[in-house]
Amino acid sequence: MKKKVILHCGAPKTATSSLQSILLKMKQDLMDQGVFYMERRPFKGEKYKIHQAFILAKTGREDVAPARAADCLENVFEASGAHTLLLSNESVLHDPLLEDHRNFYPRMEEIAERLKDMFKDYDLHIRFMIRNQADHLPSYYTQRVRQGLTCNLNDYAHCFDLENLRWSGFIDRLKNQFGADKVHYNCFENYRQDTPATIKALFPEITHISLADADTHKNASPSAFALDYMRHYNNLLDKLFGSNKTLRHKMQRNLREKQFPILERLFWGKKLKLDPDLYDKLSSLYQKDRHDLNI
Repeated sequence: MKKKVILHCGAPKTATSSLQSILLKMKQDLMDQGVFYMERRPFKGEKYKIHQAFILAKTGREDVAPARAADCLENVFEASGAHTLLLSNESVLHDPLLEDHRNFYPRMEEIAERLKDMFKDYDLHIRFMIRNQADHLPSYYTQRVRQGLTCNLNDYAHCFDLENLRWSGFIDRLKNQFGADKVHYNCFENYRQDTPATIKALFPEITHISLADADTHKNASPSAFALDYMRHYNNLLDKLFGSNKTLRHKMQRNLREKQFPILERLFWGKKLKLDPDLYDKLSSLYQKDRHDLNI
């Protein structure tokens, strides 16, 4: 029988940081249940090379990714004695919303094939969390500004096919790739209302959950003023370093890790909102998604 690997792969901006914080706090408790949590440390140097392998798979280095993943998984299974490995990495399937594409996760199918190759010797299960499109889109827009986006929220929203921006269709694609019985999903709202119950529903392998000392890690929201300044800096970098992609990326990373957090702490505020008509339209789609997905 193949050893089991559970991969929580998104979506970004659906309480992923909170969930990862809880899983890390519960690491020993999970180990007592035979589940080993392989945490990630973005920007600090990944402890487990499986997370580096995900980056290789996303960037087209499928010639290297499977071997690196296999070595890491084999070593962790042997060292831990666990029957199940649990990973959470919200960027595995690439970006959910790319400005030059119209729907969720345009690169999912190609990356899914690479993941299946990476985990071919293991029983791979997928976990996923969805969120109201009307709230998810502005929240993800903020993340994209941190990454270098220069347009405003309204222009960003209209990059996509807003009539058909559906989670249900994406979940169906996930099931087609990995198998319907291998894909479990839930929603951000349930997680916020009853975190332990949602974790149990999302990860039935976890039989006991203790949140007594858990830090739920709530992300701060930069104000519209802060975002305007961030977009100004992004525009400036484009003009100064746009012709040198490597240097442009390095400068943007420096802003995202060191400068923008200071700006966000100084000028924090309410989360961005779409205009009321668009908000209602996307919220209506989300209710259809929840109905279709039986959440």
